[in-house]
Amino acid sequence: LCCRLGRSGCRGGRRLAAFSSAVRTLVLPLAAQLRATHPRVELTVTELDPQRSHPALRRGEQDIIVTADFIDGSTPIDPDVHTVPLLVDAVVLVLPPTGDIPAAPADLADFAPAPWSVDLPGTYLSNLVLSRCRQAGFEPAVAGRFASYDLLLAHVAAGLSVSLLPELAVDRSRVAVRPLREPLTRQVYAAVRSSAALTPASRAVLVLYGVCALFGLIAL
Repeated sequence: LCCRLGRSGCRGGRRLAAFSSAVRTLVLPLAAQLRATHPRVELTVTELDPQRSHPALRRGEQDIIVTADFIDGSTPIDPDVHTVPLLVDAVVLVLPPTGDIPAAPADLADFAPAPWSVDLPGTYLSNLVLSRCRQAGFEPAVAGRFASYDLLLAHVAAGLSVSLLPELAVDRSRVAVRPLREPLTRQVYAAVRSSAALTPASRAVLVLYGVCALFGLIAL
């Protein structure tokens, strides 16, 4: 097959959507490797929250998505979508890098008096923070809302708030991090439509992720 690693005969455009931290840590390295191994494949990358990427895939607006399960740990069930796990990402408490930060897992109830920073209303992170804080018995006092995780981390680093973030999104050089007493993880996975023709360009992208064999879509 032309799409085995190291061959450059594949060509065509593919659209890949991913949430912001996956774009930086997973997709951009993939795009660079794809450029080197399959220079004729044009990969268009779009940042999409997990709640938006699934509908975009089903509507045919994206060919491949890298997304995560929802805050209740569920993965949307769709018979027309093939999914495969990529990694498990732990959610952690992020704190200003000041003072002596305990290494012990954090109880969210201890941070009820703290100001919190969250994403914009209705987004994955905003729902995650609200859900977990309410389960811990309090309504978080929101001191900042940011569509950019970089700005959210800057707000925390300045000592203005605390927050919850998946580890993929955390820059540990800027903030302190504590695990949660009640561990919370999310599954990150790739997905394609099973009814869509898997083009050589799509195969090239998926081979670089090492998931085609799991999908059973091509022989590696």
